[in-house]
Amino acid sequence: MKDNNEMKELFRILRFLTRQSANCYRNNQNVLGGELDKKAEETYKFLIKTRYPLPINELDDEKIDHKSHSFERNNIYLPPFYRWDKEFIPIMNFKINYSRGSKPDLCMKIALITVNGEGGKLRVFGYRYESPSEPDDGGESEHNYFHQQFTREPFAPDEKQKDLCETTAEWAPEHIPCTITPARTAVQHLICMIIGLYGAHAKEIITKMSPISGESMKPLQYVP
Repeated sequence: MKDNNEMKELFRILRFLTRQSANCYRNNQNVLGGELDKKAEETYKFLIKTRYPLPINELDDEKIDHKSHSFERNNIYLPPFYRWDKEFIPIMNFKINYSRGSKPDLCMKIALITVNGEGGKLRVFGYRYESPSEPDDGGESEHNYFHQQFTREPFAPDEKQKDLCETTAEWAPEHIPCTITPARTAVQHLICMIIGLYGAHAKEIITKMSPISGESMKPLQYVP
């Protein structure tokens, strides 16, 4: 993996989010410090029995093989919501590959999960943030820009969870709409993802992540 400023910023942000998330759930608080939603608390306690949160030290530099071109971590629990849809727990699966050189192949899948109290099942809604795509057949790409799309499988449930999950129907589209994000780098794309999750309050969350370069913070110019 290339040891450059972009990668360092990516891991710095991921460590911040993982640490803040752990503090929130430990103290029964949402991302803004208010009381954690009761259903979110119930869902979290249910989830960690089979899908334990990624330990913070898994994102430390010594845990990362910088000689490799790829990096992947699953079960990155993100800080809980504070207002809308606050009963959902956000979990990210993160994957990046630098084998294409300076253009990273990035995929961040987000699973929004809540327990269905009536049936005891996990209701899962998923979407993904991806870098500009290049077709395997060498043809012209229709998604050659940083974008967001829906996905039916935001994570791979283990055997204990397969029968428990209610996911998006098989007939649901996965490639359209392909919404452009105001990003030109992997870090900017991650910042866009955070804004998408936490809205206008993302600005105060992101500014606590310093030092992050001004170039990486450019998507914040669209937030009031």
